[in-house]
Amino acid sequence: MTMHASSMPVLEIRGLAKSYDDHQVLYDLDLELEAGTITGLVGPNGVGKTTCLRCIVGLVFPSSGTIHIAGVDARSDGVRARRSLSFLPGEASVYRWMTGQEFLRFGLGFHDTIDDDFVGRCLEAFELPMHRKLRGYSSGQKQMLALTVALGPRVPLYILDEPEKALDASKRHRLRELLDEVQGRGASILISSHHISELELFTSQYAFLNAGRVVLDDEIDHILRALSRRVRVRFEEGVEPRDVPNGVRVEHDGRDWILHASDEFDSHALATQLLKQQPLRLEVGTPSLSDVYDHLYVHTMERA
Repeated sequence: MTMHASSMPVLEIRGLAKSYDDHQVLYDLDLELEAGTITGLVGPNGVGKTTCLRCIVGLVFPSSGTIHIAGVDARSDGVRARRSLSFLPGEASVYRWMTGQEFLRFGLGFHDTIDDDFVGRCLEAFELPMHRKLRGYSSGQKQMLALTVALGPRVPLYILDEPEKALDASKRHRLRELLDEVQGRGASILISSHHISELELFTSQYAFLNAGRVVLDDEIDHILRALSRRVRVRFEEGVEPRDVPNGVRVEHDGRDWILHASDEFDSHALATQLLKQQPLRLEVGTPSLSDVYDHLYVHTMERA
């Protein structure tokens, strides 16, 4: 969902389109990020997330549309605009013959202002052997070094493509703490991933990308309202929901039953009735990001 405010956004994209030969990837995409926000760019592989990021950082030239970074037009004054961002690519490469310290110095050398104290906290959190050659690093250690290079500059906008890749649970938690600190100083972070559980760890606001466009807030609100009327329940093997009220639609989803409450019989009343049947598990309330994702992408593809 996009954010709107009276202050100048850190990132403002209007009407972004990109095609490769006869293949259209992005269509009239709008996206706006305010300062001090962490936003997840959500969608399965192939919906245009990486192309969108590459347009922002200047690795791909849009077919049409505008991109402003910290108020600067990234198409007419790209060098100045991109001094305001730092980028972690989805396939971060390192020079295997360098030590960790040499690569850190090399990577940070492309930026004007470095937060040395924060770089030190990244290195402490990630526990990297900076004296060793990168050929001896694990994939997780290479990712953490690339993250340190990406987060070390003091800029208003950070673009992170699958930052959690190859990190174990403890290091993902430390990354969450580091991103909170970056957000706390007023920077904006855009995180792209198709791993929903990871995005839920890092951020609570999202831009859903589908068919090359950002899904409008009204459509997301409609999905949230529909999902909030849903009850998911699990019984013992072979047991089905009983005495389902008229107007309540019932679906079977693997081990679970999903009941869609009607306006006349709300979800909480339905949950109360189902509890009397002694279920093994029952869920009702605010939909998760995974619920919205499944409704927007998985179920749509199944119906197609």
